[in-house]
Amino acid sequence: MADPTRIWTAALIVIGDEILSGRTQDKNISQIATWLNVQGIRLREVRVVADDSDAIVESVNILRARNDYLFTTGGIGPTHDDITVDAIAAALGVPVEVHPQARAMLAGYYETRGGLTEARLRMARVPAGASLIENCMSGAPGIRHGNIFIMAGVPHITAGMLDSLTGTLEGGLPLLSATIGCWVAESEIADLLGAAEQAHGDARSAAIPFSAKGARARTLSCARPTPARSTSASRRSARRSNRAGGRSSRTGSKGQRFAANQMTWRGPLPLSRAFTATSSTANLALRRRRVKASSDPADQTARMPPGRSASRAIVSP
Repeated sequence: MADPTRIWTAALIVIGDEILSGRTQDKNISQIATWLNVQGIRLREVRVVADDSDAIVESVNILRARNDYLFTTGGIGPTHDDITVDAIAAALGVPVEVHPQARAMLAGYYETRGGLTEARLRMARVPAGASLIENCMSGAPGIRHGNIFIMAGVPHITAGMLDSLTGTLEGGLPLLSATIGCWVAESEIADLLGAAEQAHGDARSAAIPFSAKGARARTLSCARPTPARSTSASRRSARRSNRAGGRSSRTGSKGQRFAANQMTWRGPLPLSRAFTATSSTANLALRRRRVKASSDPADQTARMPPGRSASRAIVSP
């Protein structure tokens, strides 16, 4: 029987000169981390590397050895600088080959789009022994080789590949979180949050600043795995919660509405309640919601009175 307390881990390598140059802003770290939380897997490390074979090989060999899973994004397209497949094959010590199923997929996709050219055929190349990850967005599939998952760099294509992997990876308890808002300075609750984390060893918290209509504010973040029960039951519960709601919402005209990925709450939250919700899960009378990859907590803003300081807390029972 699997150990229910085991923490499964993953690392991510973001590959591309365009990310490091600042020309392109990465959106995959957030959506992959969010998706992994629901699968019961913790994203422990992220590296951003250039389109450099030696750098990719080094990162792959280090991260795949110390994590249960390794994900990569970028560098699997049809152009000359798409070298991820070649670099990972070198790291694994295997040759590169054209996957027959991938070739058939590309041939069908491009049949009415100009045909399968040599450049497009590059997207059928895989490290020998690899299997494919379904891509419902375009013709080129992702690649899986052992515990390595090689995915596209385009965020919406990456999201489709993640969707096809949902429920297929072994993991622990899904990580759930919620949001609490309060008008209080970070320094006033720092000791309380520290004490709460010490009292609950499997919870993690952090204070993160954000702005809301000119007012200074804080995000108080805490994450914790779901209560001990079967992993499949936890994931079913998370899926049900997400279908019931939990999407980000705008500020209403009749009071503040905080709607994080996991729960919805109205009105300012006193300091005492913020601490109670953080330190005692039994007293957390808030609706929980599953992490949803398409929601971005950074996009959620708060309406605060002029001159007031605001805080928002993400607490995960």
